[in-house]
Amino acid sequence: MQRLTIRATILAVVVAVAAGVVTFITYTSPKTQPPQLTSVATAHQYGPVGYRDPAAAISPDARWIAYSEGRFLRVRAIGGGPVTEFAPATAQIRHLSWRADNKTVLAGGDLYDRVAGTRTALWPNRTDLLAHDGPVAATVSKGDLLHQAVWSRDGEALAAIVSGRDGSQLWTVSADGGSAHVHLLKSRATSPAWTPRGDVGCIAAVAGRLRITIPCGSGTPVRFTPDLDAYGPLAFSPDGAM
Repeated sequence: MQRLTIRATILAVVVAVAAGVVTFITYTSPKTQPPQLTSVATAHQYGPVGYRDPAAAISPDARWIAYSEGRFLRVRAIGGGPVTEFAPATAQIRHLSWRADNKTVLAGGDLYDRVAGTRTALWPNRTDLLAHDGPVAATVSKGDLLHQAVWSRDGEALAAIVSGRDGSQLWTVSADGGSAHVHLLKSRATSPAWTPRGDVGCIAAVAGRLRITIPCGSGTPVRFTPDLDAYGPLAFSPDGAM
């Protein structure tokens, strides 16, 4: 059984209900100084609070933040400066994932390049992906796969959780979409995330509670003090301590 200690850098979200605004704040807890909060970006929220909350993610090098406003993706430097804006997506952006190059963001099935300022479709010539990990081949639509997909630490693969007829499925797919593997989980799961060791963790239902499980869907959850349910999205620090 694992216990998790909280340290390093956390991304916090402050919701201003009346103004319909979400402010993204970085929290740093150094050993020799009191904790400090720094406002890094503000996103205007469209729709009721909690229904269409903006998504946000910090780049692997901790220098950039990407966040959504409805169908729009914005990127700016953590230290300040101009905001890179992209053409609107075809649907609400609910999930983001940075690639290891610190310039490419996956959102809504598209790749956003903060340097070139472009948006291109991921795997434009594919509509479905196929895996042969069991006696019967499994197929998933690209749209379902990319709903919660996250880049691996080296940017060479994606992990995603898909709701199947018999439960949740954990898919891992090569960056070019040419190779895919699927694992049927024992319980409903959500919010996949890669650990520094290369495992995929997630939030899964264990004995009626929402728990962080590593590997995803395993029967031994991570325990917190106090003992609370976990809610995504999920991410791990570079050293794996949190």
